[in-house]
Amino acid sequence: MKDLEVDINIFATDQSPKTSAKNLDDKRVIKMVVETAQMLSTAVIMSAPEGVFSVTDSIVTVGNKQKNKKNYFFKNQRVYSPCYHNHPATKWARETNVNYCWLLLHFLHLCSEYQLITGKKHASESLIDYLCEGNDYITAGEQKPFANCANNSSIEDCDFRKVEPVTDAYKMYLNKRFIFDKRPVTFTNRDKPSWVSI
Repeated sequence: MKDLEVDINIFATDQSPKTSAKNLDDKRVIKMVVETAQMLSTAVIMSAPEGVFSVTDSIVTVGNKQKNKKNYFFKNQRVYSPCYHNHPATKWARETNVNYCWLLLHFLHLCSEYQLITGKKHASESLIDYLCEGNDYITAGEQKPFANCANNSSIEDCDFRKVEPVTDAYKMYLNKRFIFDKRPVTFTNRDKPSWVSI
């Protein structure tokens, strides 16, 4: 159950992957580029048949401890190792190829927003070809309802998992999170969405 405690998410504030990316503040755009690429990579690795990826082992130091880490390669390109396997957002991403495509488009738009904010390309953009090809390994099917993970147990009254539609739940969730951010919420080179209340 460790994956459920991790603060990852797909902030689906709109049915459009582009609008959902544009709706995020600078802090979350910067954070979500990597997390979205990790979820997409995990979906591909967990769905692809054996032999598609080559895997090597390495030892990494975390704090005072050393642990083994598996490195995944797709056609000689190192990709994100699988993570957050059991998180509802990651499960949603790999449930159908249409879900996966929505998240892939969202990732591409997050990369565009990142470039507007920072003036630079994000390193995760190097995975676009791999992630596009990865769609071939995801089970075909229609788009399913977004996973609603709009909850933060460390903030009082910040559980919107029962709110419908899910897009409204995420708007409410983000407005609550914005109040508790340590730094002011910013939308560099972009307009603040009309639903943002700060």
